[in-house]
Amino acid sequence: MTRSLLIPIHNLLALGDYTAQVYVGESSKPLNLILDTGSSSLAIRASAVENNKGLIATSLAQHVFYGKGQWYGPVVKETISMGHSEDLLALPEVNVALAYDNKSHVFSQADGILGLAYNALNKAYDLTSILVENQITPHETFPWARLEGLEISKLNFNVNDFPLQHIKPYFTQLEEHQLTANKFAFIVHRSSTYQMKASSQLSASEHPLNHGIFVLGNPESQQHFHCSEFQDVKVVHDKYYNINIKSVFIDSTRKILFPSLQSKYQKAYISNGIVDSGASAMVFPASVFTQLLEQFIDFNPDFEEILSAFREFTGEEIGIPITSVNLDSWPNLFIEVQGIDDNLVTLKLDPRTYWQTHAPQANEISFKITTLPNWPNQGILGLPLMNNYYTIFDREFALKADHLGRVRFTSKAFAPHMLSDTAHQDIENMHLHFKQNRHKLMALKK
Repeated sequence: MTRSLLIPIHNLLALGDYTAQVYVGESSKPLNLILDTGSSSLAIRASAVENNKGLIATSLAQHVFYGKGQWYGPVVKETISMGHSEDLLALPEVNVALAYDNKSHVFSQADGILGLAYNALNKAYDLTSILVENQITPHETFPWARLEGLEISKLNFNVNDFPLQHIKPYFTQLEEHQLTANKFAFIVHRSSTYQMKASSQLSASEHPLNHGIFVLGNPESQQHFHCSEFQDVKVVHDKYYNINIKSVFIDSTRKILFPSLQSKYQKAYISNGIVDSGASAMVFPASVFTQLLEQFIDFNPDFEEILSAFREFTGEEIGIPITSVNLDSWPNLFIEVQGIDDNLVTLKLDPRTYWQTHAPQANEISFKITTLPNWPNQGILGLPLMNNYYTIFDREFALKADHLGRVRFTSKAFAPHMLSDTAHQDIENMHLHFKQNRHKLMALKK
């Protein structure tokens, strides 16, 4: 059996998204990279590593867009390591993009991103022709400064003019070298950073709810992490972790049927749902979002005023006074999706996950269900759903019975996010609670 690494992660650097420490190059320089199942590229801020002596240049470049920004730059090969001093997994000649983010702050305060999806999203372009044309030798895109003065360095070029390649993502390279099983998992308790009060002597980094674990390889073997049977969701395409969403609804209400993805979006988006660790909210098409808000208001008319602040997407996390929301009065949210045997799998979000306390500021609360302007009929099932479960991305299952993989959901053995706000504010007792459950959490050395 290949190894299973337990890697500490936290949500302090990337607006609620989780980062893991990755070691780069022969010097094992530690960098914090966002763990994103909604993309495939491994990109690092160019300023962090471009002086590494061990970089191997190529003729390739990448230009990747996300919902909130973009980056571009040369593709190199470098040694990437994950794990800890007792068990460090090192892989040489990993495909790494040196990212220039064009002032879009796409990585927030993190050093880059580690995409965990499949090859189809990891597009690169061979720039040999423009390098030859401009007599740049050797015909390599690194150092990027050699391309100054060319249109490419100003992002005014059309990448479609250059040959396309799909380069292997880091996780795929790990699996092909048989360094780890073709699966990984997350234990996370928050989808927004828990913010501390100004009067507190502690920082957000010291709140245990802001920390989690990334399990690299053989997640099912970590039996102390979960306590129930698995619910297996079918991955219907290996571009993203594409799934089919059937309906959403709240307690004791009719099902809101989820629309099919429009035909004009099928090539790019594939299906009407994805599971995305890089999303700190649940995103639904406008028609579903509107109906869901109506269900909440029908459930309790007092909810209308509370939800009014969240009807429009602003691009920024919104908070209202935490005293406005009594979480015990809010219903559960259910999502029905296609199971691995084409059965219906019902996933649940407790109010303590689709609402996030002390976010984006202390003493505020944020609603983590939204819609995006001009977004296709695709749901993004992000971290609020994963807060409820030990979530396994099982790509190894793709080798069995012609399946393309599965996402496995099972209850966490240790669920501190379900404690009361009063308990969460008592940091000393929260640390004690984590310590008492260490056998379930397997807390690692800092």
